[in-house]
Amino acid sequence: MNKTPQQIIDLINSSKSYIEVFEDLSTYDLTFIDYVKLIHPDLCTLPGAQEATANLNKFKEDVEKGRTYNDDAGNVTCFPSHCTILGKEDLLRTSLNNYDKLLKFNSAKDEHFHKYLPKNMALKDGKLSITFEHRAIPLSSVGVLPQEHVNWILNRLLEFLTWLHNKGYSHSGINLDSVFIVPETHGIQVVSFYHMNKLGQSLTTVSGRYKHFYPYIVFCDKTATSFIDIELAKRTAAVLLGDVSATGNLLKKTHNKDFVEFLLTYDIKDSFEVLKSYKELLSKNFEKKFYKLNI
Repeated sequence: MNKTPQQIIDLINSSKSYIEVFEDLSTYDLTFIDYVKLIHPDLCTLPGAQEATANLNKFKEDVEKGRTYNDDAGNVTCFPSHCTILGKEDLLRTSLNNYDKLLKFNSAKDEHFHKYLPKNMALKDGKLSITFEHRAIPLSSVGVLPQEHVNWILNRLLEFLTWLHNKGYSHSGINLDSVFIVPETHGIQVVSFYHMNKLGQSLTTVSGRYKHFYPYIVFCDKTATSFIDIELAKRTAAVLLGDVSATGNLLKKTHNKDFVEFLLTYDIKDSFEVLKSYKELLSKNFEKKFYKLNI
């Protein structure tokens, strides 16, 4: 921490969210203690210290009561290391059962892809509890991200989907609520499986909130396919880059041409081939480097 007490006071009093104050939520409690030692009005006479201390306490409370939003099943409350979903028990049970199916694939190769799944899921009294190994944040909470971060998020999504399709399933519900990111490791956690089905079978449900993410063909043949997942992943990436329409069209003048073209091209190829072409795109257009994500 290199900020002066006055800089800390100014930061806290000008911030609208705890994310602006606690840059690394995995250590928010330590940051809180460090700041209090410097700005508490019993110790600090600088202007704004009392207001900043009150605001700092509020921001800490905001972190500890969790972020909330609604997804396809109900109300989601997120904390740094876990989240809970309270809502439609039939959908929650479906999600849990599908999660368990994926865990039963237990070869050495499968274990590698289990890193994209939560550490544990349990359903009790209509509440689904999801536990993470590391701090995880829903994509719906991160806002617009720089290109370099969207690059690895989409890469992880395509890797997960390629494995899922190899196992004979379509997720059919990839969106900003169903995927969390792990900032410290550049990983992802796929947390909901409400709409998952075997490839080639009839698609019984789709995400109502993200209905506009789905390619039109979904509503014509209503079949679970790998194509659906690839398109949902691309549209999730487009929104993360700032295109609220989710199509990618709004990014043509502002973002990498090859990347945008990838988003706009309908890929009916095997998902492994899609992943391969995407990795080649990254290698051609972007420097291979770890970019720290401060969220």
